[in-house]
Amino acid sequence: MMQNLSPAHYVLKSKREKEKERRLEDIYDYLEEHPGQTAYSLSKIKRLKLNKETARLSLLELERRGDVKFVEEVELGRKKKIAYLTPLSESYFTRFNEESLTIPEARELLEKSRKAGYAVTIVRSDGREEEILPGENLDQKLVES
Repeated sequence: MMQNLSPAHYVLKSKREKEKERRLEDIYDYLEEHPGQTAYSLSKIKRLKLNKETARLSLLELERRGDVKFVEEVELGRKKKIAYLTPLSESYFTRFNEESLTIPEARELLEKSRKAGYAVTIVRSDGREEEILPGENLDQKLVES
């Protein structure tokens, strides 16, 4: 007799996703306090509870998301990938609420993201979301809605 294990599988998968997100947040928070870490050095931090491979994969995921940048350093003939948080000036943002567009700095971040080829989502005050593609006229789109 085979039992239907799909609900249990779904629960396990969602639990692992939550653990992964918590782990990424913990690493990000640690890098805020202690920049310039390697996967090996993170694996030695007791409160993070990471092995070296998990630390390496987590750093790669943070790099993929754009939260971390690596700098390669050569020490005693060995290359080390040192992780630093990505500075705000090098980040791209793709979600803005309508009210934030009145702030010049937020508007500059929006334009920077569009110039880099990212589609931007504007969250209206009534909760609607509107996607603006890089080639579309931003001011015209904002007036239309």
